Amino acid sequence: MRATRVLYDLGQSLWLDNITRDMLTSGTLKKYIDTLSVTGLTSNPTIFDHAISRSNAYDSEIRRLVGRGLSGETLFFELAIQDLTQAAVSARVRQVAARGFPARQKAFCLQCALLSGGYSAT
Repeated sequence: MRATRVLYDLGQSLWLDNITRDMLTSGTLKKYIDTLSVTGLTSNPTIFDHAISRSNAYDSEIRRLVGRGLSGETLFFELAIQDLTQAAVSARVRQVAARGFPARQKAFCLQCALLSGGYSAT
């Protein structure tokens, strides 16, 4: 049994705070959730600034958004929301379906999914 699963079984939550588009598109986030028992995701503008400025994974989407007239902070937050939405949906699929996850993780995941449009409130 992986050490991260042992920690989970002991009630500890492993959170990831470095969400990037590369991580989302390569399947790395899914791997972390499935094999390393990652149960939470968090981020902030500094993390996204680093992700966007240090990767070409955002280039085509930046060009598309600029073509729609977005720039500056609006463009930045649109990219961040796209990544957070995809990450929340990935986490929701794993966490809500899993049995034995603490209620707080399921509630967090459901909140992320609701915010990202992954669930209907009805």
